[in-house]
Amino acid sequence: MHRKIDLYGLGIRLFKTGNRFHVKGSHHKVKQPNLNNEFSLFLGLLWGDGCIGNKANAKRSGDWRISFVEDDEVLKYEVISLIERVFGIKATIFYRPGHYEIHFSSRIVYEILNKTFHFPDGEKKDKLYIPKQILGNKNLTKMFLCGLFSTDGAITFTHNYPRISVSSASYEFINEVNHALKNLNFNPHLSTYNRKIGNQLYTIRLNGLKQATLFYEEVNFIGEKAYRLKNLVKYNIMQPLLLAGQGKRALDPRTSVRIR
Repeated sequence: MHRKIDLYGLGIRLFKTGNRFHVKGSHHKVKQPNLNNEFSLFLGLLWGDGCIGNKANAKRSGDWRISFVEDDEVLKYEVISLIERVFGIKATIFYRPGHYEIHFSSRIVYEILNKTFHFPDGEKKDKLYIPKQILGNKNLTKMFLCGLFSTDGAITFTHNYPRISVSSASYEFINEVNHALKNLNFNPHLSTYNRKIGNQLYTIRLNGLKQATLFYEEVNFIGEKAYRLKNLVKYNIMQPLLLAGQGKRALDPRTSVRIR
C-alpha cells in the first residue's frame, strides 16, 4: 500500500477540516496525497510541461501557482481530472492561440513539489532530476515516464519505421531518464543536438516496432499520442493476419508525420 505524503514536515502552519488541509488565508482545502501511480503520473506531466512560480514572488503576492502549458486537446482534460483526483482541487483552464494554460494555486501543493520532490521554482534548465522516491519503485518510474513522454515526447515515422523520443535541455535529467529506461529493459539511444539558437538539446530515441510495442505495454502515453501508439501496435499485430487471410492491406495507422 502506498504511503501518504508527509505534510507536517513542510515547515508551514497547517489547519485541518475533516480530511482536508489548508493554510491561513487560502480557500483551497487539499487532500493529503498518496505517493502512488496517479501522483507519479502528475509529477511526470509537471516535469515535462509544468512550472511553479518564483518562490520570492509567491511569498509577496500569495499566489502559489502551479501551471501547465499544453496543446493536446485530449491531454488537457486528463491533467485537470488528475489534479482533482490527487489533490481535490479544481484547476482553471484558459485557451491561448495554439495552446491551453492550466493552473491552480496552492501553498501546500507548491511546498510538496518544491521541498519534498525538489521541483525547481522558476527556470527548470539544469535543475531537474527524477525524484529519488520515484526511482526507487518500478511502477512509479513507469508512471513518471508516462507523464513525461505524454508532454515532452513525440512519435515519428520514417518510411514506416516508428520512433518514440523525448528531449530536454538538461543533460543530467535526460541521462537519468535514459538509465530509467534501460532498467525497464528498453534500448534507448541518447544523442546531442547543437541548435543554432539556444542551448544544446539532448534527445532519447526508442527505435523500431519492438521498442514501440514494449513502450505501449510498459509505459504508454496519455492524451492523443496514446491513440496513435495503440493504432500502431494493433495495426502491426493485425496486418499479417489480414494479408494472410484476406489478401488485403490494413489501414495505415499514420494520420500525420509527427505528434508532439
